[in-house]
Amino acid sequence: MLSRERFGLLLLLVATALLYRPTLSAEFVGFDDYEYVRKNPDVRQPEVLRIFDLQTTTVGDWTPLVTLSHALEYRLFGLDARVYHATNLVLHLACVTLMFFLLLDLDIGANLALLSTLVFAIHPLQVESVAWIASRKNLLAALCGFAFCRAFLAARPLSATLWLLLALGSKGTAVVFPLWAAVLWACGLGNLSRWRGTLWLSIFAGLAAARGLLSVTSQAAIIGGRDASAMTISQRMTIMGRVLAIQLRQFFLPSDLSLYYTWSPAPWSDPRVFMSWAVVVAAAAVVAQAARRDVRSGVMGSFILLGLLPTMNILPAPYFQADRYTHLALVGAAVLGVLLLRPLRRLHQRLPALVLAAWCALVAVPITTARIAVWRTTETLWNDVLRKEPNVAFFWDGLGMYYLEKDDSAKAEPVLRRALELDPSLEAARLNLALIQVNHNNPSGAVAELNILLGYHPESVRGQQLLGQVLGDQGEDDAALAHLDEALRLDPTNQAARYYRNRILVRRRASAAP
Repeated sequence: MLSRERFGLLLLLVATALLYRPTLSAEFVGFDDYEYVRKNPDVRQPEVLRIFDLQTTTVGDWTPLVTLSHALEYRLFGLDARVYHATNLVLHLACVTLMFFLLLDLDIGANLALLSTLVFAIHPLQVESVAWIASRKNLLAALCGFAFCRAFLAARPLSATLWLLLALGSKGTAVVFPLWAAVLWACGLGNLSRWRGTLWLSIFAGLAAARGLLSVTSQAAIIGGRDASAMTISQRMTIMGRVLAIQLRQFFLPSDLSLYYTWSPAPWSDPRVFMSWAVVVAAAAVVAQAARRDVRSGVMGSFILLGLLPTMNILPAPYFQADRYTHLALVGAAVLGVLLLRPLRRLHQRLPALVLAAWCALVAVPITTARIAVWRTTETLWNDVLRKEPNVAFFWDGLGMYYLEKDDSAKAEPVLRRALELDPSLEAARLNLALIQVNHNNPSGAVAELNILLGYHPESVRGQQLLGQVLGDQGEDDAALAHLDEALRLDPTNQAARYYRNRILVRRRASAAP
């Protein structure tokens, strides 16, 4: 027979599965899902040695375990998005289960563990990690990381090492788990002796440091290409104060969520900067004071800080923040949130449970449901982001690409033009706009767009080839050959450029024949 706490966990898992059930009918979205799955050659034709090669990255990160999971799904089910979403949901449920048992291992009590796991399971900030196929790496890293922590506490260091390696192969943020283990050990939790604990924590720290270095190296090109990379530490800290204050507010009142939050540096004299850091420092002081009375508060406060550390981007560049960055921090935040309700028992024994139930019913579930609907298609996702960030060209371009995939050029054209108004140098948007002109029998419009494109990107192989093709179709052979030759100089393997070049030459010989 199920114990009371296990029965409660079972009910929680069923409720979570029902809450996230709509994700099973969602699509692949046009933001990293294609790179991770649909257009990933390592998924279609997997080679284990290549997948685990440290030089093999996907969207700037080394995630071999994620790639292998997608490769298995592709081998068994092809590109059925329902399968990939179902896997994400199962992984989330597994994370919820392991978090519950990890909290029991910390001896915090079954009721506190179950209520904290409830907050973690249904919190709206989780939606990005669960409903987005490309965010599989969050779930795999958390699953393996929780298993690592439990194995460490149970004095099974070899098992812990295996789980840590799997976590580190899922996402770079898994470097926080050895730090979590160190906090737990320092608080006297776990069964390892002082000598063995020090030895194994040193090994875990070395693995985490190597993974951190790999992440920094693999993402250097991406980070270096951002304007924020030139910010001083002081400028970055003016941003991070506001980021942390917003994340603190989003835990209790998770409204106005988005895939993307843009930030810009502000002077320290800006009241927003001062107030943000004041809120963060005040929150830290409350946790520190609570930790003096209850070590659990200190442990969970450390979990929050360490969980946010890899994604605070203070050193690389605070280019943007995202809901998924709070995934690990939510473990500590959920427990602390429930602990903060404990003093209400002085007013009424059941008041904490009633407040938590009201928050779940009136805040968490409705907002989580709304966020799940946002992640249903690329169109719903980009429209939601553009509601919050209407001046980011990248998202207009993404929406335009989606409409083109659906063969709806009538919707795509104005969206692409809006993207180019914001950033005239966008190569893909300009190429797609030129292709729309070609399909609408407007070669002069296509030539105009391609000339603008080559003004920004003279080494665009696709731009040179397409302009040569359009000019050739208009009988401007000399200009066409110049552009096709340039395309072949840039990329001798471009078969389209070679085909149109040969066609022009054949046409010339035919017209010159007597």
